[in-house]
Amino acid sequence: MFGQKLKELRHRNSLTQAELGRKIGVSSSAIGMYEQGHREPDHHTLLKICDLFNISTDYLINTKKKFSIFFNPAVDHEINHAINLFAHSLLKQKNITHNGNRLEQQDIQKIVDAMKVAVAYSLTQIGFK
Repeated sequence: MFGQKLKELRHRNSLTQAELGRKIGVSSSAIGMYEQGHREPDHHTLLKICDLFNISTDYLINTKKKFSIFFNPAVDHEINHAINLFAHSLLKQKNITHNGNRLEQQDIQKIVDAMKVAVAYSLTQIGFK
């Protein structure tokens, strides 16, 4: 889970393993090992990663399995896909603001989570299960 999240963050920020390694003071092979799940960063390195991407340690190392908030696997897949495409397009844009404040990674994640909850609630209201 950590490795997948790290790789996703690295890609979203258009960084190579070597570039990320230089920014946090480790080798590119260490980044590769983190992403493959063969190694975990020490506490200091973990904090550097979180500072770099402006995320919480909880987001990065949370190992709880996510559960589906939808009811039908086909609908779940399609809705999640559409929401994830939207989130990806937001992340690719530079300097997105709301009320004059720049949206960061965790802000966009909150928007995505809110969208999922809103869709799930709407589906329950129309009786779709």
